[in-house]
Amino acid sequence: MTTNRASTFPFNRALVTDELAAKNQGRLDSFLQEPFANPDASPLVFGPVRVNNNVFTSLFRVFRVMPGTSVVVVSNGQVLEVLTEGSYHALSFPVMNRIDLYVVNVRERTLDIETEQEINLFYQTPDGGEISVPVSLNVAVSYQIIVPDRVSLYVEKPLTVLYDTVMESMRSIVGSFAKYRDFQAGGQAGYMIAQQLQNRGVEENLGIRVSNVQITRLTGAEELDRELRGVFLETRKAQTKAEVAKIEAQTQAEIAMAQAATQMNIARMIEVTPEYLLTSNPDMYTRVFGDRAQSDALRLTALTELAKAGMLPMGMGTGASGDDLRNALLGAITGYATPPPTSMGGPTNYPSAGALPAPTARFGGASARERLTDEVRALLTQGMNTVLREDMGAYYVTVSLRDGAGHTLDIYFACTGRYPQETPTMFVELDGQPQSFTPVALANWSPQSDLLALVEAVTAAYG
Repeated sequence: MTTNRASTFPFNRALVTDELAAKNQGRLDSFLQEPFANPDASPLVFGPVRVNNNVFTSLFRVFRVMPGTSVVVVSNGQVLEVLTEGSYHALSFPVMNRIDLYVVNVRERTLDIETEQEINLFYQTPDGGEISVPVSLNVAVSYQIIVPDRVSLYVEKPLTVLYDTVMESMRSIVGSFAKYRDFQAGGQAGYMIAQQLQNRGVEENLGIRVSNVQITRLTGAEELDRELRGVFLETRKAQTKAEVAKIEAQTQAEIAMAQAATQMNIARMIEVTPEYLLTSNPDMYTRVFGDRAQSDALRLTALTELAKAGMLPMGMGTGASGDDLRNALLGAITGYATPPPTSMGGPTNYPSAGALPAPTARFGGASARERLTDEVRALLTQGMNTVLREDMGAYYVTVSLRDGAGHTLDIYFACTGRYPQETPTMFVELDGQPQSFTPVALANWSPQSDLLALVEAVTAAYG
């Protein structure tokens, strides 16, 4: 953390000894003007320059006060007057008094303040949060001396004091209400700093008027700015795609309902009513159908408990083995029973998830049923005992696996009619015992995801 404060010291004043002033009495006019010839290197105050004003040595001694400078005349230790631009004779001052001249630069000048990670600003994120960021900040302060005698005689280092006051004002507004955006192009930070300087009485205390404050450089949050802007844009794109998908789904539901109404197909109207209500009037859908995702999960859980208790048909006894339980569940969900899967050989050797299609594989089908049919077909081709059942507009998929040691792994999925846009419900049983396992693929579900990735995660975790 650095600043350029030390660089202001040489520009406060240039001191002149009596010996140096005595050597330059013969060229007093040039001697008073030389320090201000180069505006970039000139001090605020040049002096004190002692002037010999006796009638014998100063009879023809004249000096000028050039535009942009003022001269403070001190006679025997008291301020005599402040000279503005013009020509003056050395004998115009009280004869035989000690006369000292202080030349003051009264041009409007710029004080450049440079800081490197000296200040922390709060960066506001798109979601309204705030992140503290150390920044490098440069400020240009336009100022002018309006009380030359105060600056030359009563303030030791006027430019450094102004520098410190600006820094204190900056820290004050940063700690209270200023944010990162206030210091960016078009922000209000410059105006706020100028107001702080006015409130601190810079003009009255220092005799310096500050006319403008500008932020000339701000660095430190560019990478954060780019990343958050990218996140914001990606979020907006995702929201736009979701809105488009919602509009398309609503349009399709309206078309289906209109066609069914035109054809007086009551059965079809009943079939499309849930999706039509969900897209056109979600509040009414909730009142009529409730939380379908929750009811689907409860329904699948109830079927499992009924199968365990031996209360399902299919001629099953109460002392159900693992095979009977699986067959009962398949019968309840699909309407038919399947023979027990053959041993796969080797302990805890479930089908290799690596043989499954990649999780990014695309499946056809415009509807949930068509999509799930394709996914179930892919699971079956890998030798996995998989069944699909539709019930009351919901879809249930069961994957049953067994290893050579007789261990069973059952994976149950419940999907709504909005699959894959809507995340499926999943639970896992190992040897008939529910498992609390949530794959990363389920937590990060998107319409491009599929059940194969979830099965792969389960078999990898329990294989």
